[in-house]
Amino acid sequence: DIILKDNFDSNNEVITINYNVTLDLNGKTLTITGKIDNKDNRIKVQNGAVLTINDSSGGGKIKGEFGYCIQITDAKVVLNAGTIEAEYYGVFISKNGKIDVNGGIIKATHKAGYGISGNGSLNNGEPVYGDTVININGGSVIGGDDIDPDESKASGAGIYHPQKGTLNISGGEISGYTGIQMKSGTLNMTGGMISSNGAMPNQVPNYNGVTAIGAALSIISTSGYYGDMSVNISGTSKLEATGEGSYAIYENIVDKIDPPNLY
Repeated sequence: DIILKDNFDSNNEVITINYNVTLDLNGKTLTITGKIDNKDNRIKVQNGAVLTINDSSGGGKIKGEFGYCIQITDAKVVLNAGTIEAEYYGVFISKNGKIDVNGGIIKATHKAGYGISGNGSLNNGEPVYGDTVININGGSVIGGDDIDPDESKASGAGIYHPQKGTLNISGGEISGYTGIQMKSGTLNMTGGMISSNGAMPNQVPNYNGVTAIGAALSIISTSGYYGDMSVNISGTSKLEATGEGSYAIYENIVDKIDPPNLY
């Protein structure tokens, strides 16, 4: 087990976790530093490892200065307390990645950032980053609350799910300009809250990312993504859209979108 005694700086290095680790933030901040042109600076959890994050003193944070804060590949992260924060992607869940959010906060600070993001890229029709499992049991996942000023068709989202995988929500809250953007995989929601503050545009654009429509749950299926989608909502689930003209659930089945290799 690791207990942070003081604030810690990664000094522009990648932190790689290849074995089971329990990290107590203890009210301190672990900063993943890096230049804007070095997006690889992050914590990489991989090779079957399990990273469990606690925060015994409250106020603890893992902060990525740019890009991703944590990347999960063939491994698992369990967030019980504390904050995971980065400018664009709080958590990037890669192939065979798993995350349990039981408490705490995952947050993107950029107005068009994603709290949790997958990747829908295909290689010969097969997912490169698929077979993921995201379990939201509590806590908060917070995405950007506006449209990207450099790309008016993309917006922030609590969770961006373009990959083959399963998203289970039983509690907690997911929020952003768009709450959740589903483009592939399975969503099972039995509780919790999905909320959005974004406004619905007059014409919904086709976009290979989070489409800026401001729905609490956006379901957009296109031929460029892997397989079918399944969305199952029951129990005490709540969906709320507060933006002008927006919807709690927006569904649009699009026959074709370019480019076919979608991020």
